Amino acid sequence: MASAVEERLSRVAAVVSTRAPEVSEDIVALLVGEIPALRDEPRVVSLLGASVAENVSTLLHVVEHGIDPGRVEAPAAAIEYARRLAQRGVPMLALVRAYRIGQARFLRFCFEELGDDGGDARVRAEATRVLTELSFTYIDRISEQVIVVYEQERERWLNNRATVRVTRHPYPPADCRTGCRSCRSPRANRRRSLRSTRRRDRHPAARRRFAPRSFRLRAVEPTCR
Repeated sequence: MASAVEERLSRVAAVVSTRAPEVSEDIVALLVGEIPALRDEPRVVSLLGASVAENVSTLLHVVEHGIDPGRVEAPAAAIEYARRLAQRGVPMLALVRAYRIGQARFLRFCFEELGDDGGDARVRAEATRVLTELSFTYIDRISEQVIVVYEQERERWLNNRATVRVTRHPYPPADCRTGCRSCRSPRANRRRSLRSTRRRDRHPAARRRFAPRSFRLRAVEPTCR
């Protein structure tokens, strides 16, 4: 029975491969419609299309030729797309959802072909189970790889931004009004202190308030002798 299942899956994958462009376009349209975070400029959406197309092609090869999905590496376009999402601040959840939603739509195409193929019902049921397990193993492995790439790229990109910000502005502007002492430069602190002193000097009431207690003048009511 095992050989019959392998032959059945190989035949199904070969037929679906002839429709690979259609499958990929359908998955991309579904992802952009279901996940708003993936709706980006045309160049990035085009890279999404390349990632989907390469994943569809690779997974069909896995099914058709009986390749162990646990030894497959993520396609180049999938790796680059993960980097682009990290650079643009797209949440990782959107990337993970894309793989799960894409897997479900891919299986739908395969199941339709598997049902149209006819044959022994037991072989068809076993082929369905094996196909589902192969796709889940593949998606799990590829998702793990692209998540690692996403995290590394996101950390690198944030570190680069912080370095550029410090290089361009080693101190915050002198007119910073946040009140945070840690974000003030020494020169800005001296300027604030000088302005505060000048304001006190211009207002007698302020001078009396900030003067030492021993030097404050007290009004003495006249007394009759």
